[in-house]
This record gives sequence, C-alpha cells and structure tokens, in this order.
Amino acid sequence: MALRSSRVTASPAAGTTPARTVVSTASTSAVTYAASTTVSTSGLSGNAVKVAKAVNANFPQITSIGGLRSGASAQDHGTGHAVDLMTANKATGGQIAAYMKEHASELGIKYVIWRQHIWSVQRADEDWRPMADRGSATANHFDHVHVSVK
Repeated sequence: MALRSSRVTASPAAGTTPARTVVSTASTSAVTYAASTTVSTSGLSGNAVKVAKAVNANFPQITSIGGLRSGASAQDHGTGHAVDLMTANKATGGQIAAYMKEHASELGIKYVIWRQHIWSVQRADEDWRPMADRGSATANHFDHVHVSVK
C-alpha cells in the first residue's frame, strides 16, 4: 500500500493562536487540539501521537508537525514512528529537545535529533552526540526537532 501524505489544518479565528498541523495520511481519524485545530493522526503510532499531543500542550508556538511519509529516506516516518516538530528557533528547539529527553520514558522515545546532534535512550550516558553533515539545514535538523519512538 502506498502512503500518501496530506495536511489537515483549521484556520484560527482573528486574534487567536495559529492552527497546529500534523502531516499524516489522509483519513477520517482526527484529534481536536487547542485553538480549534483538527489534526489527522491516521498512520501514526500511539507513541507518536503522544509526542504530538505533548508538543501541542507544552509548546503552542509549534504550528507544524510532520508525521507519516513514504520514500527512500522515510525510515521511522514510513511506519508512523517519528514526528518532526518544525521550528528554526534555536531556543524553542532546544527547549523541545530537552523536554523530549526528560520525558523519553513516558513518551516511548527512542531518539531525538536537533541541530546536527542526536540523543538516544540506548546511548543516554553519552548525552548529545554530533552527527555527520548531511548537506542541508533540513537534513541536519536545524529547522526541526526529529523524534523517533518505539
């Protein structure tokens, strides 16, 4: 079965927080978040949904969350076991990465990537480790925090 991505958003009312978005497969499965945002969760694992909900509750400035996608580089995204929390703001991304590390056990997190560094549960004693240059800001995770889950 080929995976097809879609973006589900709700427009905010004047003067309210912008809608939050999760990219996932097209479906009727949805969760309603704050600011009247409806987010498709079809194809995401339970732990990936938990991460998206935690971000929505604790980091309302995040308005785009990437989820299920297909393709050669999809890896955990291809099975619904990863989310990308879009932010180029270094302070916000750092706060999110620290939150994910702190709550890794309860959210079922395997690893977190932010600004060309990786932290994993399996190698937690090594803390944040540098990663090889993958070529672009997106590939090096300078514009989003990547979270892979069990």
